[in-house]
Amino acid sequence: MAQECNYHHGDVVINHVLSPRWMSRLADLALRDYPNKTYFSGTDIPALDLDGYETHRTGKGNNDCTMDAAIGICNEKQGNPFQPRLMLVELRNGYKSVENVSPDDVKRKETHSRDLLREADCNVRVDAIVGLVFDEKLENQLLNRTRRLKLSGVFPSNWHSFTSSTLCNYINYGRPMPYTPKALTAELAKRFEESVTSGSIYHCYDVFDEVKDYYASCSLQYLNGECRWLANELILQEDALRQMPLATDFERGIRDIIADELNRWVRMHR
Repeated sequence: MAQECNYHHGDVVINHVLSPRWMSRLADLALRDYPNKTYFSGTDIPALDLDGYETHRTGKGNNDCTMDAAIGICNEKQGNPFQPRLMLVELRNGYKSVENVSPDDVKRKETHSRDLLREADCNVRVDAIVGLVFDEKLENQLLNRTRRLKLSGVFPSNWHSFTSSTLCNYINYGRPMPYTPKALTAELAKRFEESVTSGSIYHCYDVFDEVKDYYASCSLQYLNGECRWLANELILQEDALRQMPLATDFERGIRDIIADELNRWVRMHR
């Protein structure tokens, strides 16, 4: 079975019961632990500050019992977020080797963090995977050494080692979710492309008229994914449409009507 892709889903954190007071950004939490460093620089990944929450909750100034953060991730289904959940993250960017991690220490933090999050909101799932984040300099050794530690039983199988950049890759940060359109949507897009290459603006307009009715129907049914995919697919034909050899102002007017409508659809879905 193919492994499902994970995607960054900040709304899981933003809408969490702890967010009004304990939401931060992963870059800010890394900066707090490692001043003058730029881990996760340029990212905007909402994160629950578990250390801060634990310190406040116990009133003891002890934040050594929790993971550093929880971020939001999800899978995707038909281009929409699916199975939203939290993922625990421990920042070990200052470590010079994966082997320096104390498994007992991290396991204790993992267990306690899961308990805290379950207690705060039992309806929000916490992913099985735990992310340990190291400095970029360790990237070449992380995969092999982490695999060896897992095979020897030192690390549990659900612990993954990352650098800042590979964690962003793991959660597909900044990348849109893929979308698989319905068969009819894809067929209409193909027919429109063929109508443009036919050279007949009248045939092109007849096909576009069908597309326009279908787009309106999808819009009324709130099938926003279909509408967005169709608009972005059709606009790819704009250059070819504008280069059609048209003999009269009337034909050029038809062409402009189609092109303007396509651009309006695309703007609606930005």
